[in-house]
Formats: sequence, structure tokens, C-alpha cells
Amino acid sequence: MTALIVSVTVGALIGWGTNLIAILMLFRPWQEHRLFGVKVPLTPGLIPKRQPEIAQKLGEIVEEHLLTEEGIIASLNRPEWLEEMRSRILEQTEAVLADERTIGHLLAKLTGRTVEELFQDFEKWARTAYETTVLPQLCRKKLEDLLPSSLRASITMRVDKLAGLLLEKTQDWIDSPDGRRFLADTIQQRLLDGGMLGKMAVMFVKEDKLVEELIPQVKKMLESPATFRFLQEKLQSEWQFLLERNVGDVASGFAEAADVGQLAQKLIDFDLYELFLKNRSRMVEFLEDFLMRMKRSAAAWVTPVLRVFGIRRIVEEQVASFSLLKLEKLIIGVVKKELQMITWLGALLGGLIGLIQALLIMGWQ
Repeated sequence: MTALIVSVTVGALIGWGTNLIAILMLFRPWQEHRLFGVKVPLTPGLIPKRQPEIAQKLGEIVEEHLLTEEGIIASLNRPEWLEEMRSRILEQTEAVLADERTIGHLLAKLTGRTVEELFQDFEKWARTAYETTVLPQLCRKKLEDLLPSSLRASITMRVDKLAGLLLEKTQDWIDSPDGRRFLADTIQQRLLDGGMLGKMAVMFVKEDKLVEELIPQVKKMLESPATFRFLQEKLQSEWQFLLERNVGDVASGFAEAADVGQLAQKLIDFDLYELFLKNRSRMVEFLEDFLMRMKRSAAAWVTPVLRVFGIRRIVEEQVASFSLLKLEKLIIGVVKKELQMITWLGALLGGLIGLIQALLIMGWQ
């Protein structure tokens, strides 16, 4: 009985040990070994020796059997794909903008620079671009040459209407309490500025009554066709003068009035998250339309995109660049349970062989 137990135990240990050694020889050693100048067989191990071939084969498998055109199109045609993609894009966009609300903070996160550095660079770039590129180009043209003829005609018509609008608004203002008060204060100030006689006149003249007498005359003047024609001609004259001016002169005036630094600061501080919340419904509509178009035209763009990315090449380069330790951990992480089962199966087979061998010997004896 003791011999039977020993035979089974020894057989199980031999089976377990041989399978364990065989599995270890798949991964180790990592380098070739030589003894007295002769290469030791099975060095390096199978996987370190065949790493380039493994990388190539994995690239082929991924490209030809996993990330295929048919598989991607089938995934896009799933009924829930559109809703899943729209929800993910919105969630990720909102999460990013909630953390980095402004353009400056978002760019700082993407570039790894501070908001102050980005502001200084943008201000310098904007000023240089305006002075060296935009302004020299504008200086060569008149405003009339820059504006389309249809736009010039439209503005000319609006200038004519502007004269009537200005006269109408002026009449409304004169009839308002603010307008009457302004006229009364103006009359009083003019009289006070008129010396002794003016100051004496203030004592006897009632401004309110004078305003009541003056307003109808002013309104009559404003309603006069001659006044309308005069204002219309004046506005048209100014508009034509502006059209004849050099665009660079006009632009330089605006540039002097608007500080480039302030414009840069406003851009850097622009709140993207607030803009996103205000236009969320529009973004949802845009995403749905974009994803639907993307889904319908999948057959036209999937193959070129896969070809541009070069999935096989990417997989081959990544696997070939893995260290042997990382590759070993990666493979063991996938097949660890199976390798353990192979080891214990070796112990089981070794034990059965030991049992059979012991029974045969006992029967022979």
C-alpha cells in the first residue's frame, strides 16, 4: 500500500513539475544562453524569441477579424448606437467644460501652460498679426472696394431712412419730460451766461412758458421737408466720405480705440460652459444630425479611415515595443487560469500514470 501511495505521489509531482517547466519555458529565459560556446537549446524562450512574429500576427488578427469594415458598419447600425454616442459626447463635453469653463483654462489644460502665459502669447500674436498682416492689406484698399455692391446699396437705402427716423425720435424726445427739462435748463443756462442783462432776464422770464412757446416752433422745423432733405443729404455725404476713405485709416482708428489687450482678455475669459448650457438644445440637434449623416455614409468613410490609421501597423509597433516583462504579464493575465489548469492536469495525469504503474508492478509480482 505504501508503494502505491509513493508511486502515485511521485507521478503527480513529476507531471506537475514537467508541465510547470514547459510553461515557464514559454516565457523564460529572455536572452540566449551559451555553454562552452554552444547555444543552449530553447533559449531564449518561445515567446521572447517569437515576439516580432506574435506582433505581426496580432496585427493581422485585429485588422482582418476584429476592427473590420463590416464589424464597424454593423456596430453603427445598432438601434441604440445613435443615442449612446449622443449621450456620451454630451456628457464628456459638459464634464470638461464644467471643470475648465473658460477658453483660457481649457487651453491651459490642453497645452500644460498657465492662463497668464497664454494671454501674453495671444496678445502678442494678435497685435503682431494686425500690424504686419491685416493693416498693410487694408491700407491698399478703400472701404468702397471692400464692401460688396449689394451691401453698399442696402446701407445707402438705410441711410435715407435713418434721416426720417432721427427726426421722428427727436420729436418724441422733445415732447417727453426729459426733453422739456433739457430745453428749460439750457435756456436758463444761456441767460445766466449772458451777463447782467441775462441774469436780470432770468428773474422775469419763466422757462416753462418759454419752452411751451418754443416746442411747436422746433417741431415745425423738424417736420419741414427742407430739414429732412438737409439731414438726408448730410448723412449721405458722410457715408460717401466714409466709402472714399482708406480702409487702413478707418481700421487704425478702431484699433486705437479698442485695446488689443482687452480683446485678448475677453477672449481668454470667455465662458464656454455658459455658452454650452444656453445652446444645449441646438448642440443636441447638431449632434443628432451629424451622427445620422455619419451613420448613413459609413460605407464611404470607414475603409479610408481604417487605411489612414493603419490598425495593423499600430498593433504591430505597440506589441513589438513591449518589454518582455510587460508582454509576459499581458499574456499570463489573459490565460492564467488555463495555465494553472494545465499544471494541475499534469499532476493528475502523472498521478494516474503512477497508479497504473504501481498496480501493474503489484500484479506482476
